[in-house]
Amino acid sequence: MDAYTFRARLQPALVAALPIALAVVAFYPDGITVWTPIWALFSGAGGAFLLAEVGRQGGKKKEAKLWESWGGAPTTQHLRHRDAQNRLTLARLHEKLHQLRPDLKFPSPEEETANPGAADRVYEAAAQYLRDSTRDRTKHHLVFEALCEYGFRRNLWGLKPVGLLLSLVALLATAGASWLYVQGSAAPPAAPLLAATTLSAAFVPLWIFRVNPDWVRSTATAYAERLLGSVESLG
Repeated sequence: MDAYTFRARLQPALVAALPIALAVVAFYPDGITVWTPIWALFSGAGGAFLLAEVGRQGGKKKEAKLWESWGGAPTTQHLRHRDAQNRLTLARLHEKLHQLRPDLKFPSPEEETANPGAADRVYEAAAQYLRDSTRDRTKHHLVFEALCEYGFRRNLWGLKPVGLLLSLVALLATAGASWLYVQGSAAPPAAPLLAATTLSAAFVPLWIFRVNPDWVRSTATAYAERLLGSVESLG
């Protein structure tokens, strides 16, 4: 498993499953040593890769609609004349990209206005070229870090329904068991229950209020800026 798969795909799935996993451990604290060989068997059978794929699918499936709600992919927006914050910088970027890919003819502001769809296809091709050219994470460390951050947040957002549901289930289960413990009924030890309940209670508002498209967008914009900034080091 490479670094990107671990950080951007597997970790979101593990975060989503964490409350329910701790709840299980809280209910069976004496059997915690049993979980180590079970996890080893699960991982050895490809379970970790399965979780990584689950983590990827949620975010990737929603990515197109997410970009549409933003007005296009961040890299595409940064290459448009109509979205340019600095026209001189954009002209330099187009010029450099054309030098790297002579087959790409970047449209003028008038041509972009007349046919925005065709212009976006040129920008998307340029962005794909940059992604292909910066896959070496040793040479393009900052681009890779920004990509991992964006992938993590996008995939965590894609898992939001599942993560929220698991956190609510864990919260209800551990809170109910804690109440039984206070009442003197048979229940697991209080310390593991308290830890699991606290974590689940913290995750619920996190999923509801923090994990949202705006939270994802900030890292998407940062990645687009890093990716386009790499153009000066290519060629």
